[in-house]
Amino acid sequence: MRRLARAWPVLVGAAALGWVALTFDWGQAGAALARIRPWPLLPEVFLLSLAVYAACAVRWMAISRLPWRARTMASVHAYVTVTIALGIATPMQLGEALKVKYARDAGLPLGASAVNLVQERLLDLAAIAAMAAAGLLHGLTGSAALALAALLLPVPVALLPRLGRRWIARSPRLLAWTGPPLPAPAVGAVLAATVAKWGLTLATWLALLAAVDVVPGPWQGMLLLGAVAGAGIVSMVPAGLGVQEVSAMALLAAMGYPAEAAEAGALALRLLLPVMLVIGVLHLPLLRHGAPRNG
Repeated sequence: MRRLARAWPVLVGAAALGWVALTFDWGQAGAALARIRPWPLLPEVFLLSLAVYAACAVRWMAISRLPWRARTMASVHAYVTVTIALGIATPMQLGEALKVKYARDAGLPLGASAVNLVQERLLDLAAIAAMAAAGLLHGLTGSAALALAALLLPVPVALLPRLGRRWIARSPRLLAWTGPPLPAPAVGAVLAATVAKWGLTLATWLALLAAVDVVPGPWQGMLLLGAVAGAGIVSMVPAGLGVQEVSAMALLAAMGYPAEAAEAGALALRLLLPVMLVIGVLHLPLLRHGAPRNG
C-alpha cells in the first residue's frame, strides 16, 4: 500500500501526460499558441504573479504574527516566493518544510509553525472549493446570491482556531505548544490576503486564456480554477503536469468551447509555470541568513 501511495503521483502524471501527448491536436494548438502576443501578456502575467507572491507573504506574516517592518516584509517576501516556487517544482513539497523552518527561526514554537501551515493549506482548500462551488452553482441556477454565499466558505475556516480557543485553553501544554489563536485583526489580514491571492490567480488565468481567444466569464473562470486546482491537489503530481491540461481541456469543452480552443486554452495556462519559477529564482539572491525575530 505504501509503495502504491508513493507511486501514485508518478502513475497519474504519466497517464495524464500520455493522454495529452496522444489526444491533443498539436498542429492546431501550436498554431493558436504561436499567435500569442508576448507584449503585453508576459509583463501582465509577471506582475500578477508577483502580486500573488506578495499576497502569500502578507498572509504568512499575519498568520505567523511577524512584525510589520519594512525589513521583515522584504525578507518574508523573498523567502515565501522561493518556498512557493520550490513547492511547485518538488513532489515532496520542500517549500512547506522551509516555511516551518523559517517560522521556527523567527522564534515561533514548533506547534505554532505547524498549526499556521495547516491553517494556510485549509484556507487554500476552502478557497478552491468555494470558487468551484460558486461557479457550479451560478452555472446551474443562475443565482449570483447563491454563488456569493458559496464564496464565504473560507471565513469559518479562518475562524476555526478562535472558535477552538476554549478547547485549547483547557490544556496548558497544548496552549504552550501551539501558542494563542490569532487576534481578530490578524484573522482579517489572513482572509484578505487569501482573497487577494486567489483573485489575482483568477485574473492571471483569464489573461492567459484570453490570449488564445478563450474568454470564459468570471463565474466560469472560478469553476475552472477551482476544479483544476483541486484535481492537481488530489493527483499530488508536481505542478499538476498533465493533470492540469486534461482537466482544463475537459472543463473548457464542457463549457461549450470547440476541442481545438479547449486544448489551446489548457496549454496556454501552462505558461504560468515558467513565470512563477523564474520569479522564484530571481528572489534567491534576496534571501538572507536567518529570519527576523518575532515581536
